[in-house]
Formats: sequence, C-alpha cells, structure tokens
Amino acid sequence: MGELTERERLEFRYRLERELADRIRRAPRAERAAVTLAAYDELFRRVTWHPGRLESARGRAAEIASYAAVDRFLGAGRDLLDIGCGRGAHLRRIASRQRRCVGVDVSPEILAQDEPLPPNVKLVVADAVDLAPLPDAAFDVACSTQLIEHLHPEDAPRHLRAVARVLRPDGRYVFETPSRLSGPHDVSKYFDPVATGFHLREYTYGELLPLLRAAGFRAVQAPLFRDRLYRLAPWLAWPTTWPAAGRLPGETLASLLPAGPARRAAVAALRLNIIVIARR
Repeated sequence: MGELTERERLEFRYRLERELADRIRRAPRAERAAVTLAAYDELFRRVTWHPGRLESARGRAAEIASYAAVDRFLGAGRDLLDIGCGRGAHLRRIASRQRRCVGVDVSPEILAQDEPLPPNVKLVVADAVDLAPLPDAAFDVACSTQLIEHLHPEDAPRHLRAVARVLRPDGRYVFETPSRLSGPHDVSKYFDPVATGFHLREYTYGELLPLLRAAGFRAVQAPLFRDRLYRLAPWLAWPTTWPAAGRLPGETLASLLPAGPARRAAVAALRLNIIVIARR
C-alpha cells in the first residue's frame, strides 16, 4: 500500500482497527485471547507502516520515549516484567540496570526479530490478561505503558489480578495509560468522539482505583509533580509520590467541561494523565 496518501493510510488503518476491535469486543470470553492474538497479527501484517511494528530506529526511539514516565519509578537491580514490551527496545535500554528482565507481548509478529538480546533479557509470547506462562511471585516490579486501554473491559480486572499474582510481596506495578477525559487517544480520535479502535476502554483514576484495590494492591500512588521537573531532577521521583486518590477532585472538575480543547487543557493543567505506582 505504498501508493496510498497519508490520509488514505489513516482511513485504512481506522477502518481496519474498528473492524478488528469489534471482533474482540464481540468475542466470547473463552475465545477472546485467540481472537485478540489474531486481530493484532492481522493489523501488523496489513498496516505495514503501523508505529507498533517498530522496524526503524525512529520507531525504537518512540518506544523508549513512551516509557519515560514510568522508568523513574522502576528502581534498579530488580527482577522486572515488561507487559506489552513490543520489540524489547525499552528492555534493551534498561537491562544493564536490572538483575533480570522478562518482556511479554501478545503478537509473535511484534516479537519476531533478528537483533540479539542482552543475556538477562527474555521475550515471551503471552496474553497480558492472565500472564499464564509466568510463575507466581517471580518479579519485584512490573511495568507497562499504554496497555490496559487495549484490554477488553471485562479482562482488565483479570489482568490486574494476574500482575498481583506474579509480583512478590511489596512488589509494585508501574503503568501509564491515557486519561479518558482527554480522549479518545487511539486512531479513532480523528473520526469519533469516543475510542472505537484498539483502545477498547480508556480510564480515569477514579475508575482504576477500585479495580486495583480489588486485585490486591494495597497502596496506589501517583507522581506529585509534572514530568518536566522529574526530567530535570530524577532523584525527586521516589520522595514525591502521593495517593492517587488526590487526583479525583481534579477529574470531577475536568468532567464538568465539554469534551474538546478546554477539557484537554484542564487534564494537562491538573496532571490527570494517568501514571500509577501500585504496591502489592
């Protein structure tokens, strides 16, 4: 499809993502993992320019950049799990700081690669919902970025329980996901008022907190300051988290605004884009 214009590429991807996402939404629970795997494989086969393929240096840099907000909360010398790891560019970057790194992704199309991995990194094809190949209490920290919004809403609680299962006591799950209040954030943002592509559900802090508590996470924190300050002074990260429930009044205020630029500005000003540090 190299002859398509940028607009035609966008429209083709949008139509395909809606079709594939609807298959996942309609799939019975027992078949959903297989349907999801098939949908992602089809997407990456047919949309060869999709950024998730990460076949270029630019794509790898984009993957690494997407983890910047969570990296500062991962610590060092840990057994680390990266859920939805793509081609592992992030794990290659942090491997020297960790004892052991395991990355999981749903699609062999993504994980297939010729580039050698560091000796302490392993990539595994696995469904993020159950993390079935991974043993209990195997990791000190888990991380993901822009993952939970891709899961069927019925599967998000199962995913969080699975993460809690593979974490050791006092382990933490650090993840980032876009706020529903400023969405949609998938390809449907150019066409629809709510997410209709592979973002099967976008969330707020208020919606995630009960799910995390029900999954067994006893403390849920969020960064206190803007990401810009943490970039200038990374050492501030650990001393300056605060209970994620502190974001809820801001979400209430932002939700009173009509969807559009004003609400998106409020989400940015009130730091409502979601970064969670959840302790087991």
